[in-house]
Amino acid sequence: MVRILHNSFFSRAACVAILGLIIAAIGTASANTEQYSTVEPNNSLERHLLAVQSGERKLPEFFEKLVDSEVVVLSKRDVLDQKTPEDISALVIPGSNSEQRMLAVFTSPELAHRVAKTYPEYRFGITTEFIWLLAHTAPGLGIAINPGWNLGMVLPSYGVLQMRDRYSDRIDQQLD
Repeated sequence: MVRILHNSFFSRAACVAILGLIIAAIGTASANTEQYSTVEPNNSLERHLLAVQSGERKLPEFFEKLVDSEVVVLSKRDVLDQKTPEDISALVIPGSNSEQRMLAVFTSPELAHRVAKTYPEYRFGITTEFIWLLAHTAPGLGIAINPGWNLGMVLPSYGVLQMRDRYSDRIDQQLD
């Protein structure tokens, strides 16, 4: 289920329609190379990511935590003001090779909020389960976790496919 940051709820059918469109977003935000300062972790997911970056934990441990966590996606429109699911468009940025597009995903509202100031047209945050995003990310689209922050990482499209395969049982449970 998708939850808007101010705790409104939508039905599973509405969530499928909304996030399906978000993840397959047509527009790509222009590249912005601004790097935000290093941040103290806001939650256990961010503590896991920091531990991976410092070599204290292995990447698979972070992925286990990630698939069981909620994340934030920035959108051009407030979901409550939409007339149709087509009205929503998520922040999709160019990847490092400028060819692969990346869905911008944040591990906390605090990190998403700062990036929303850089991309003011994407000022609305949607909180959802990462496993749901993983299941619905369009083919060829990677995932940038906390783009612009030192506390982040990039998952290229082939990594998304590998994660989708690795966690297919959890995805199936989520979609039932």
